[in-house]
Amino acid sequence: MTTPPADAPPPSAPKPARRWLRWLVALLALAAIARVVPLRDRCEAPESPGVRFEASRDGPRCTRHDAGGDRVLPEAQCARLRCEPGVLSTVRRARPERLAALGFLYAVASVTWALRWRALLPLAGLRVPVVAAWRASLEAMAAAALIPTAVSADAARAASMTARGASMSKVLATILLDRLLGFGAILAVAFALVAASAGAPARWRLVLGAALALVAASVVGLSRGWILHLRWLMETRIGRMVAPALEAAAGPGAGPALSRALLWAFAVAAINFGVIRALVSELGGVPRSESAFYLHAAMIFVAVLLPGVPGSWEAAWVFLLGGAGVAPSAALGACVILRLYNWLLAAGGAVSMAWSGSGGRGPPTPHVPPGASR
Repeated sequence: MTTPPADAPPPSAPKPARRWLRWLVALLALAAIARVVPLRDRCEAPESPGVRFEASRDGPRCTRHDAGGDRVLPEAQCARLRCEPGVLSTVRRARPERLAALGFLYAVASVTWALRWRALLPLAGLRVPVVAAWRASLEAMAAAALIPTAVSADAARAASMTARGASMSKVLATILLDRLLGFGAILAVAFALVAASAGAPARWRLVLGAALALVAASVVGLSRGWILHLRWLMETRIGRMVAPALEAAAGPGAGPALSRALLWAFAVAAINFGVIRALVSELGGVPRSESAFYLHAAMIFVAVLLPGVPGSWEAAWVFLLGGAGVAPSAALGACVILRLYNWLLAAGGAVSMAWSGSGGRGPPTPHVPPGASR
């Protein structure tokens, strides 16, 4: 990826067929969520089993919502109803102080994410202050909020560091390693949690272990420069394009940088798993087993890497955590709250962009030789 010259033609607009496909996928995802997840409680009375209706509660009282209109039910009748909680009642039961504490913990995770990437930036010849790395990460979250895809976030991170004088190819190498280490840490933490859970099927351990081994092999191959020795690949057009990034990933000091980044990667994964588990618990979600929960939660992080389509992330939460036995309303509620945390951090990133645009970013970061002492 290189910066286009000033006289380069503007990028072509997305094809209409592709735009229609994205909207179709979005509508299907939102329709699936609406069908599975009730907004209000879905209830049935003992005297009319199988006849379900929507109801909303206000303390001991409740209101039945039918096509013909709303009807307030006596308290005694409300107490006998068997209900599946809806999103509104699920979120309403959460304690604000717990949500605030989890939001603070999620903000700490964003700092550790920045520290993970910062540990790799010396490979691109940069020594970046912690605050600057965190600002770049928040600005990446703002970009992802505007264009919901991991690519937009990475593009924003790359732009923030090339503005400091770093080579685009070397910065992209650090971002690629950052992604691989983050994904590997998620798999490792999930593997440890599943392996420690009693009754976890052996096939789950096998799948997580195989995926973890593949990621580990990719990181080792990049840091040792093994891919550079594949002549059949490096002589291709793609090979020539990625060669600078591969050389940066295998440069001096890669080992210590990867070790430091890996420690922060484990911290990010542990905090994220903890926040998701605590959110689901706070909203009344009870998984079938802890091993099933962490296996399916790990799949959510894979879904984050998919192209952003409205409703796709929510659908992933509902169906993946539903596979672990979590009620759809609790899964969607946790997703909405976590997205709110993301938006708050992204708002900070947007303010940072405005501040840097007015000259508040500071002087460029001096280069340091890759592998130099920190």
